[in-house]
Amino acid sequence: LISVGAQWLVSYDPETGAEWWRAQIGTGHACVPRPVHARGIVFVCTGYWTHELVAVNTTGRGDVTDTHIIWRYSKQVPEVSSPVLWNEELYMVSSMGIATCVDAKTGKEHWVHRLGGNYVASPTVADGHVFFTSKEGVTTVIEAGKEYKEIARNELFGETFASMANYRDYWIIRTHPDLFCIGRSEVE
Repeated sequence: LISVGAQWLVSYDPETGAEWWRAQIGTGHACVPRPVHARGIVFVCTGYWTHELVAVNTTGRGDVTDTHIIWRYSKQVPEVSSPVLWNEELYMVSSMGIATCVDAKTGKEHWVHRLGGNYVASPTVADGHVFFTSKEGVTTVIEAGKEYKEIARNELFGETFASMANYRDYWIIRTHPDLFCIGRSEVE
């Protein structure tokens, strides 16, 4: 069980509530993006004021600030949207529309690309593609990988603040004021 605050990332035993470990990750204000956990590492954006993406090894006990923080990345880190992990890469988009891909093991930057628009929705990953949806309703689809390769841009009418959801072969997208279900129609 992981809990993130403005300054600390804390892990608890889900059965007893006992604290397992804690890491001081920032000195910021509010931490909005949700943490991502994979392969024994938690990736967390520190939120407002101090924008960093921090990778923390989850095997420690007690205060692990000096021993288990693997890396920090501080360029164009989102304040609201959460990063997503696909294979060994983390993808994120800043509020100002700067998309970034970093190596999950090292924090090394693979690419940075200006998408345009403003973003609060988290990117979504499916079938080897990353989907970034702006507040203006434009979804940029890229091929997941160490190089930026745009596949498509699609536009819906209405502001989009919520992250897309994927269910089977369908995408659920909430805009203001509509809810869209996009997928292949089955014609018999």
